[in-house]
This record gives sequence, structure tokens and C-alpha cells, in this order.
Amino acid sequence: MHLLPEPLFSYPTDDIHMCAFHGTESGRMFLGGKDGAIYEFAYQAQDGWFSRKCRKINHSSSTLSFLVPSFLSLAFTEDDAVLQIAIDNSRHILYARFEKGSIQVFDLGKDGKQMSKVCTLHQHAMVQQASASACTIDKKNFYPVVHISAIEANESKHVHLIAVTQSGVRLYFTTNGSFGDSRPYTLALLHVRLPPGFTANAAVARPSSVHMAYYKRGFLLLASSQTEDNDVIFATSNDSFAFYSQIIETHTTVMLDGHAWAIAEVPADSHVKQTVPSNDSGISCDPPVLVTQ
Repeated sequence: MHLLPEPLFSYPTDDIHMCAFHGTESGRMFLGGKDGAIYEFAYQAQDGWFSRKCRKINHSSSTLSFLVPSFLSLAFTEDDAVLQIAIDNSRHILYARFEKGSIQVFDLGKDGKQMSKVCTLHQHAMVQQASASACTIDKKNFYPVVHISAIEANESKHVHLIAVTQSGVRLYFTTNGSFGDSRPYTLALLHVRLPPGFTANAAVARPSSVHMAYYKRGFLLLASSQTEDNDVIFATSNDSFAFYSQIIETHTTVMLDGHAWAIAEVPADSHVKQTVPSNDSGISCDPPVLVTQ
């Protein structure tokens, strides 16, 4: 394998600052612009009769947008930057998180080769749904959303997206009302889960000023700016209770010497063959890291 010093494809962004990048397992590349649009960097091996080798597609503009002069569209629109893009490769759904707190859902089609906007859930509607589900919790804990994570089909049939707020609250959403394998048509709240420290007799402080998060199969990391100079990492996991019907989690905290700038998983090749059978819902379970006999 050789690293080529020159890029294979390049295309101008037309002075649009790109804030988010994400690709699918099939090779599609999506970008989130500061102008609030979702772009796709489409590429192919050779130039075609009516298409270039690479091009930038705006999936947020309507088919009639070319009829409106650009200076008018800029005058009557307000930028809402795309801060994060998350993709569910199992269901072929794209989610976008915006600077003003809204979340958009795009359907990539059953084959993952299409693109159509499904819906937008604005911040005030999200807060209303969360307040109705957890009416005793202050509404300020339900916004703003600082992280979203797509939940693939091998983890849950019903939950499709998790959103983490600045207070560490997790909001669980579905895109099709949990009706089997139908295509997404909505973004509805299913469950609200509070972080450690919200109970009256909690021995640990609750997270505050969460600015970064990471989620995978029930494991959650929260980067909380407790002081001006240091971050605290809150880690919660349900691995110890993988086969319990109740929702039980363990948690721990780690003090950092500075601020966290990025959280990512280091992949490792596992030679352990998974032999844990699927549960009643047909979802295969990872083996627990701790077993008590």
C-alpha cells in the first residue's frame, strides 16, 4: 500500500465552510456546511457525458431554488451551521445536528443509494416532548443537544437515535414509530434517561457543561467542563447487567489534566468468537464483561 502525495479528487466549496464530515460504508461522503446545508461529494473513476469525475451536490436546496437570485436567498435566510452528521448504515438513515439545536432526518433508501429529507425536529419541540416524559425535571436539562449517535438495527429494533444534551441527559428517538422495517417518516421521543447525580441521595456530582460525548452499544462517555482548566470524564455502562430486564448502569469518573478535544475508539482485532445467542427480540447481544455467579 502506497500513500499518493496528490489528491485523487478535489472540488471547490464555493467559499462555504464545512463543519462536519461523515461517510457511509458504501463509500458515499456527506458534508455539513456552515450555511446549514447537507452536501454530498460525489465521485467516479472517469468523466461521463453529462457528469464530471467529482461534483458537490446540495441535498438541502429545493429543485426550484435556482429560480431565486442568490442575493435574495442570502438576505432572507439565517445561517444554522451543521455541527454533526451521524449515519445508520444498517437502516440507511442520515441524521444531522444543527447549531440552533434542531435535528434533521434523511432517508438514504433501502439500498443506501438515494437521498430524501424526511423531517426536522426543532429544539423547542424536542424540549416539549422530553418535558412531557420527565415532567419533574427542569426543562433546561433537555437542551442544547451536544452529540447524536445513530443506533443500528443489531442493537435495537425500536431505538434509532440517541441525543445527548449539555446536562448529560440522553434522549432516545425512533424514526418510524417502531413499526418493523418501514422507512423513516418521523423523529419521535421514546425515552429520557438521566445521568448520574440526579437522584436525591447521589454520592457523585452530576455532569455539567458537557461539550462532547461518545456512545456505543450502551456505553457512554461524557466530557464535562467542571472547571476552567480541567475536564471530567463521566463513563456509564450497562455491560455488567447485559441480561437484566431492568435498566441498570454502572458509572465512574476520571479527572483529566486538561480539556478533551476529541473522543474516538481505537479499533482492535478480536479473535474471540461471539457465541452469545440473540435475545427475545432477535437482537444479538455482546457478551458481558463481568459475570456474577
